Amino acid sequence: IDKPNDMDAILSIITPDISIITTVEEAHLQNFANHQALITEKWKLAMGTKANGLVIANYDNPPTHTQASQVAAQVISFGLNQKADYSAQDIHYNQQGTTFTLAAENEQRNLTVPTIGKIQAYITLPAIIAGRALQESWTEIATGLEKLIPLPGRMSVLPGIKGCYLLESSYNASPSSMKAAIEILKNIPGKRHIAIVGDMRELGDITPQAHLEMLTILAKECDIVCAFGPYYQEALTHLPSHTKAQAAFHHFQTREDIVSFLTPKLQADDIILIKGSQNTITLEKVSIKLMRHPEMAKKVLPRQYGKWKHKDRE
Repeated sequence: IDKPNDMDAILSIITPDISIITTVEEAHLQNFANHQALITEKWKLAMGTKANGLVIANYDNPPTHTQASQVAAQVISFGLNQKADYSAQDIHYNQQGTTFTLAAENEQRNLTVPTIGKIQAYITLPAIIAGRALQESWTEIATGLEKLIPLPGRMSVLPGIKGCYLLESSYNASPSSMKAAIEILKNIPGKRHIAIVGDMRELGDITPQAHLEMLTILAKECDIVCAFGPYYQEALTHLPSHTKAQAAFHHFQTREDIVSFLTPKLQADDIILIKGSQNTITLEKVSIKLMRHPEMAKKVLPRQYGKWKHKDRE
């Protein structure tokens, strides 16, 4: 959904039996008057769901509380809040995966997924609810979750050169997804925490403040920050000196410069987050240079085809 009435076009083709509203954050705002206009557009999906159908919605996302009452279909909520119908609690993760306790249907179950981060609860819970609505057994669901593989560019842990590890999340970036990624970075044990971040695009009027906020967060959690793109370049000029002193900040004009700068400095067990928008940023071109096994790029990195692979900033 990039602009007003996009959802109307979708609903002219289908009338959903089951709809999932994962979250409505401040992303893709460029073509909307404000955040509320984006909320209204995305929640049209729920409003257009069959009256005898099911809407699965994120209890932790504030718009749910105002929008759900307007939906004709049944609404089942998920989240970390214990008031949600399906609630993930006691979440733990490391480089091998994530475990959590699911409180749902008057029972508690321990579940494991081989993907990392608290964000995995928001990814797996709606799938679990949809599975239960389609009569999947708990055994089938647990088995399926254990086989989960992250899509390319969506927070994969990849072995890097010189014994480092990449948190490869180059597919896209928004303020909310960046914050989730930084939380993972800070909680994965490593020698140093390094972030390679590219501009967050399509944010509209909040662009300057969003990039400045992200640099402020990165300063607290990282040893080295490598920034790419004009929005971060501008934000760095406004970053207070006391904040800038918390980490080693560097801005680069090309991806090749990032690789040349970092490669000789990397050490075994460094943890490197790589994340930026797909629109003109495409940081997977940095990832492939830092991977221990670049021959695996087609399987683990996004946009390994056509114009994405061969054009520098398109």
